[in-house]
Amino acid sequence: MRSRRGVAAACVVCLLAIVAPAYAEPPPSEARRTVGQQMRKVFAARLRRDVGLDDAQVRAVVPKIEAMERERGQLLRDRLRLLRELRRDLDAGAPDAELARRLDRIDRASQDADRVARAGLAEIDRSLTVPQRARLRLLLVHFRDEMTRRIQDVRSGPHEAPSSAPRDR
Repeated sequence: MRSRRGVAAACVVCLLAIVAPAYAEPPPSEARRTVGQQMRKVFAARLRRDVGLDDAQVRAVVPKIEAMERERGQLLRDRLRLLRELRRDLDAGAPDAELARRLDRIDRASQDADRVARAGLAEIDRSLTVPQRARLRLLLVHFRDEMTRRIQDVRSGPHEAPSSAPRDR
C-alpha cells in the first residue's frame, strides 16, 4: 500500500513539473492590464467570428466568462501551490497520513475548479443556442491553450520568429 501511494505521489509531482509553468503568477499589474485588455478584444472578436455571437451576446457573455476564468484560475493556482507542498512533503519523507491529506486537498481543488467551470458555463448556456454552446466549448479549450502558449513564449524571452521561406537541407 505504501509503495502505491509513493508511486501515485511521484506521478502527481511529475505532472506538476509539466503544468506548473502555465499557471505561474501573473505579470505586474500595468502589463497585466494591458495584456488583459488585448486578450479581451481578441476573445470578443473570436466569440463573434467562431461562435457566431452578436454584439449584445458578447457584452453579456464576456464578463461571465472572465469571472468564471478568474475564479477557476485562482483554484488552479491554489492546486499548484498544494502540489508544490506535496513535493516538499514527499521529499522530506512526510508520513503517509500527511501525504494522503495533501492529496485529498489537491483533489478537492481540482473538483472545485471543475465545479466553477460547470456552473459558469451553465449560466452562459442559457443565452446561447446549442450550436453556439458547442462552438464556445471548443473555443474555450483552443483559446486557453493558445493564451498559455503565448504567455510561455513571452516568459521565455525573445527568440527568432519562424521564417516562411523554405529551408535549405
